Amino acid sequence: MDKTKGGELVAEGLFVDAENKLNRRVLAIDDDKEVLYAYQEMLGAITKTGSSLRAFANISDTDSEISFDITVAHNGLEGIQLVKDSLQENQPFALAIVDMRMPPGPDGLDTAGTIRKLDDRIYIVLITAYTDRSTDEIQRKIPQNILILKKPISRDEIRQLAFNLCQAWVRDRDLHDFRCQLEQKVEQRTQALQETAKKLKAREVQLLHGDKMASLGQLSAGVAHEINNPVGFILSNLNTLDDYITQFKVLIEYYEQLALKCGDGPVNRELQALEDKIADFKEKHDLDFALQDVSLLIKGSIGGAGRIKEIVQNLKTFARVEAADRDEVDINDCIKNTLTVIWNELKYTCEVRQNLHKLPKIYCHAGQLNQVFTNLLLNSVQAIAEKGIITIESTRDKDSVIVKISDTGSGIDEKDLPFVFDPFFTTKPVGKGTGLGLSISHGIIHEHNGSIVVQSHKGQGTTFTIRLPISIKRERSLRPKSPNSGIPV
Repeated sequence: MDKTKGGELVAEGLFVDAENKLNRRVLAIDDDKEVLYAYQEMLGAITKTGSSLRAFANISDTDSEISFDITVAHNGLEGIQLVKDSLQENQPFALAIVDMRMPPGPDGLDTAGTIRKLDDRIYIVLITAYTDRSTDEIQRKIPQNILILKKPISRDEIRQLAFNLCQAWVRDRDLHDFRCQLEQKVEQRTQALQETAKKLKAREVQLLHGDKMASLGQLSAGVAHEINNPVGFILSNLNTLDDYITQFKVLIEYYEQLALKCGDGPVNRELQALEDKIADFKEKHDLDFALQDVSLLIKGSIGGAGRIKEIVQNLKTFARVEAADRDEVDINDCIKNTLTVIWNELKYTCEVRQNLHKLPKIYCHAGQLNQVFTNLLLNSVQAIAEKGIITIESTRDKDSVIVKISDTGSGIDEKDLPFVFDPFFTTKPVGKGTGLGLSISHGIIHEHNGSIVVQSHKGQGTTFTIRLPISIKRERSLRPKSPNSGIPV
């Protein structure tokens, strides 16, 4: 913050005249000591101000006390060093008055050129009686804030010039600061617009993905319904067949008991022949084994059909297209349903260890949470090169339900961890991932007022921790009718 002190404005280490708004620091460079003394005399306090100066510089009667803070240098190298020092001390000169011819060392033009490279805001006045440098050459070397004055110079002329250029320096500084502020605001606004555009793009992609998943969910539910009907017939028929086989086995036992009770009479010889024929048939076709095995086959078929029915039911629960709003859900059931649906992706690569504790039901979109668990579990199995372990743990912590999914896979590089939930970010090879799975999962958990964090070390595996609140039922659902979430935050 600028502060006023004794009629002067202390700004960024500079003493600036508060009333006339000028930087009073002037550097005079000349190899002639008398000339330097003359500059000090001319630019000191004004005691007698001519009417021409007052008219030209618009100086009031109170301006008669204006004096410049003048520093002198006896050669170009000394002047250059003074400019360097002033910049380091954050008290730059507003004006440098440089004599054109200063033997030995750099002449005025070379000195001015070096000063311009050090400070592009300083005004430079070249003083010359004669020079072998053309005006074009001077302007090429110092293209801006440069003036050339011919000797001799009057006191009023040099004061007028110093006053106006020192004022111009302050205006330039203020204009520069204002421009920097504008550029900063434009940059901030541009970044905000780019971020908004990025979010809109992510929203568009996720909505498209959501529509796709909704269609897939409807298709899955339809397929599950179509499969469920014939599976029901098969189960019913197998159960009936099992009853029939049981009855046939009892009847065969009765026939065997009847054959054992037959005597040796003439009639019984025919029965004995039939008994021998039955015995040969049983031995040839190994009916004893067949009767035992048929029961096992039927039980196996019933079990397989029951497994199909369970998968179909889990698939319907997983799709959950009929549930637009939240419902009371046991998170453990969501985990089990998800494992059932994607088990074929897991069983060949990893061992799944479940440590699921009893949890209270929470209000949520089961289909959305199933999608989160699917994304995390598929990411885990894809991170395991050959054989590994996936551990799923569910617990309760006060008013929250916590689910941790850990794997012994390849892990995530530390530099990539801050970006894993960003849309389109992926560490998978081209064609192996869209970079939307974790972003969508993050959005879903966020819209459930929960949190999801990741911990990982390269080569040591990854753990995702989900925390969901145990909240009361609200009338409003968490989100529109789409199985996917919005923009992650």
